Amino acid sequence: MNGTEQVGGAWNERMRLIRLRRKKEKSRFADEFRLVPRWLIALVAVLFIVAQFIAVFVNLRMLATGGDTWAPELRNDPVASTAA
Repeated sequence: MNGTEQVGGAWNERMRLIRLRRKKEKSRFADEFRLVPRWLIALVAVLFIVAQFIAVFVNLRMLATGGDTWAPELRNDPVASTAA
């Protein structure tokens, strides 16, 4: 038996064990999501909210000063423009 056959055999054995483990373990997205640290989830949520406030502020400021908004076709509708 040469080195190539040993590597192939080890690889096949590893793949067989992975398939067996996948059959036995029933993972759900919620289980995988628990791996993410809580502080990281909170940080992303806070940054998203801050980004939304900045976007609304900038868009309303542009509407108030008569500048172009991100959606020029909604220039006369501040609520729709801000939502867009």
